[in-house]
Amino acid sequence: NDDRRAFIAVDLGLHIVPSAYTLRHARGYGRSALRNWLFQMSMDGVSWSTLVAHVDEQALQEPGSTATWRVR
Repeated sequence: NDDRRAFIAVDLGLHIVPSAYTLRHARGYGRSALRNWLFQMSMDGVSWSTLVAHVDEQALQEPGSTATWRVR
């Protein structure tokens, strides 16, 4: 069951602007992999800026597969 409001936040403890990020699809098959999400950053945890928007992303297909995306 998809929850359109689900999110995960990672506090790196310092202010950086990433050049890329990698995700790993760990379980299930294609239908349970991420397809739509926003990769965002925040300086204060309140205001967020979208760095990458994914719509119908197909890079994660098999259990255990990884994909890397550049951040522009």
